[in-house]
Amino acid sequence: MASKSTSPLAEPAAHVRLRKLEQADAPLLLALEQLPDVRLQTPDAPLPGLADVERFIAHQTFRLATEGVLRMVIDTASTDTQNFAGVIDLTGLSTEHHHAEIGIALRPDMRWRGIGKRAVHLMERLAQRMELHTLTAQVMATNSAALALFDAAGYERVGRLPEYACVDGAWTDVVLFSKVLDTLTPDSRAQS
Repeated sequence: MASKSTSPLAEPAAHVRLRKLEQADAPLLLALEQLPDVRLQTPDAPLPGLADVERFIAHQTFRLATEGVLRMVIDTASTDTQNFAGVIDLTGLSTEHHHAEIGIALRPDMRWRGIGKRAVHLMERLAQRMELHTLTAQVMATNSAALALFDAAGYERVGRLPEYACVDGAWTDVVLFSKVLDTLTPDSRAQS
C-alpha cells in the first residue's frame, strides 16, 4: 500500500458525481479500457475499437433492461463542465436476489486521490435505491489501488480465484469482495 503522503484515500475527495455515458466519452472510455490493469482478457481476445465503444454507449439503456448492466461516468468537474475520471459499473443485476457486481476503472492520474472511494459510495447509494442488498467485486490481485479501494470502502474479502485473469500474457489471481448494503430481510422487502 502507498505511504500516507501518496495515498489520497486519506485525503478529501475532489467533487465527484456520476453521470450517464455520452458519445463524446467514447475515445476516453476506449483508452481506459485498453489499459492492461483495467481489462480482464483471455490471451487472444481482441481489444475493442472505437466503433464497439460507441455501440455500447448507444445501447446502454437497453443493456440495463436486458443484460443487467449499468455503466456510469465518474466525473470530477463542476456541473457546467465535465472531466472524465473513469467509469463505474453494476453488472449481473438480479432484481430477484437483490445483488449485483460493482466494478470501477479510473484513469491512472485519478487514482489514490479519494475519487474512487467517493464514486463507490455514490454507486452504493444508487444500488440501495434500486433495492439491491449485496454488492460483490472481482479485483486483480496485482491491482493494489483497487484492492486498497475496496478494503477502505468496507468490502469484505471473501475469496480468491487462482490464475483467473490474463494481464500482459501472464495469469493473475482475482480477489473476491462482498458488501451487504442494508439489513432488510427478504420478507420486509416484499412488504415495502
